[in-house]
Amino acid sequence: GGEPLPEVSSHVFEDDDDPKLSSSEVTVRVSPQRGAHGQRLVCSATNEAGGDPAETGVTVSVLFPPEPPTIEGLESPQVRAGDTLRLVCVARGGNPPPSLHWDKVRGHWERWEHWGGALGALGQGAGGTESVGMGHWDTVWGHWECWEHW
Repeated sequence: GGEPLPEVSSHVFEDDDDPKLSSSEVTVRVSPQRGAHGQRLVCSATNEAGGDPAETGVTVSVLFPPEPPTIEGLESPQVRAGDTLRLVCVARGGNPPPSLHWDKVRGHWERWEHWGGALGALGQGAGGTESVGMGHWDTVWGHWECWEHW
């Protein structure tokens, strides 16, 4: 099964030299979605002679983007000078898991400072469903942004 159902067609080819021998081919066309990641597609062959079906299969790796990142840990945008902040950038989903980066923006489209994988702790959350980038900073002037790359 599947949603939507795959399109299937089959063909039988006869050997020109020996019309008693034939081979079959079946084609399936699917449109994988996020939920199909890691699923196995199996093709099996049987005939009237009986016996166990012969099988071959492939595991599908579906590439898809993560959800937009969110920043956690800031209860209010107003903070006191000298406070230490612990901000966590979270991006859920995605295959492959995204890498997360922090930027401190000085002005419109002008990056002042940039942190990537070396910042604080950068890793993958439980179950491989989220990537987490976190850092500790003394409060300083600026606008912080978290962005993902996958």
